[in-house]
Amino acid sequence: MFLELAKQSDVLLENLAPGSLKKIGLGYEDITKVNPQIVYCSISGYGQTGPYAAKPAHDPQIQGMSGLMDINGDPDGDPTRVGFYIGDLVTPIFACYSILGALRNRDLTGEGKYLDVSMMDTLTALMFMENLEEDMDSGVPLRTGNNSRGGPTGLYQGSDGGVIITAASDDQWNRLAKALDAESLINDDRYNEFQKRVDNVESARHEIQSRVSNMTRDEMLSLLEQHDVPCSPVRTAQEVMHDQHFSNRGSLGELLHAGMDSPVEGIGSGFPVLFDGEALPQVPGAPTLGMHNEEILGTLLGLSSEDIQDLINKKIV
Repeated sequence: MFLELAKQSDVLLENLAPGSLKKIGLGYEDITKVNPQIVYCSISGYGQTGPYAAKPAHDPQIQGMSGLMDINGDPDGDPTRVGFYIGDLVTPIFACYSILGALRNRDLTGEGKYLDVSMMDTLTALMFMENLEEDMDSGVPLRTGNNSRGGPTGLYQGSDGGVIITAASDDQWNRLAKALDAESLINDDRYNEFQKRVDNVESARHEIQSRVSNMTRDEMLSLLEQHDVPCSPVRTAQEVMHDQHFSNRGSLGELLHAGMDSPVEGIGSGFPVLFDGEALPQVPGAPTLGMHNEEILGTLLGLSSEDIQDLINKKIV
């Protein structure tokens, strides 16, 4: 049955332990015998090859092994895990556009592809999009908490909440100094060039923090925005959840379950891209186990309802 389905499929996607499907005769080589044009994608913790391939992996282990935790957390604290399952969620995005690329290649060449997607490789590749090796060579700490490794950009606390401020370029620093009525900082020999602000980052941060400590979060934002200083409040998840912006754009919405007629309690993630300025059509929620058996097995394999029920009775499906 599996091979019959594969014959009619464009894509096969699996995330079992490496080699699991090959052991039962459903590896890439087996599938290409019945469908040489298929795009076969395997997602695993460490990839199908290499010294770590057989290691069990979940997102926490991947964050540790990738090095991601080493660059997160307070400078004097422990390496810190990102607060959501980033490996579980980002890796499929790479898999998705790799599948789309492979399908496009198949359209042009008639050839299928085998895609080996590693969670660890994904996070490590993303990390080193930044020039971490330069910071390591120069002795700059990789863990900087809520602050930047590039000068006084970071989190500043007002009397009732925090604001993230970007002051990287000279122009941004100058606008920030004017906003805080501290124009003497513009020509201060410690801060009048980017590298000087990096070298004297602690004192630069003190200059900013001392001037905003007694402001409310809203006062900070208003003052900074008037002077075109890049800034934003540090919002709670509760604030974000109730921000109408996300529901208007379809990024957040009702939590749906395909087995129920009405939404269930909770917030559902939508798709964060608008097509021609519009959110994508709403689709049913996640299906229940076997919910589409009859549709798939009946349509693609031509099985009757009696055939399908027999498979269910035998616990095959």
